[in-house]
Amino acid sequence: MNLNIFTEADATAVAQAVKQSPKSATEIAEQARARKPGETPQVAADDLYSQVLKYVPTPLLGLYLVAVNAAASSFSGNTERVTLWVIFGIFAISVVGFLHTRKVKRWEQIAVSVAAFVAWVAASPGPFQAIHNYPDVIGTFALIAVVLVTLVFHLKPLPDDVIESSEP
Repeated sequence: MNLNIFTEADATAVAQAVKQSPKSATEIAEQARARKPGETPQVAADDLYSQVLKYVPTPLLGLYLVAVNAAASSFSGNTERVTLWVIFGIFAISVVGFLHTRKVKRWEQIAVSVAAFVAWVAASPGPFQAIHNYPDVIGTFALIAVVLVTLVFHLKPLPDDVIESSEP
């Protein structure tokens, strides 16, 4: 799955390339079927649900929760708190690396993904809950804020090299 968020402008650029292509519809369809799963070019803009799925680094959240649960069951007191914050820091930085290896091109999307990760951490077991008198509602509000950001945040079009790799 291509994790770059596909905007209306991106979909329009690819549609124009398809219209201008000398290839027949059959040739284009055959080439698309021949590609590996997840490498098929996207030709439609992402809806809000798809955008949220692409912003939230779900594979890392699962690994993060495993690491936090292992740390929480292995340590206590200050050692547990420090370990939870170290795990949080490592995974927050890993979001950037994960999205880079998945060829996400917009730094704005990467920044929102890091914010989404932080919001999920704030709402999940981990370092924030280790803060004395931490109100759990903060995590809920953080998650709502990330969804609102995805509603109002408009990304600039993808670079030409990404669009070209989506063309037939």
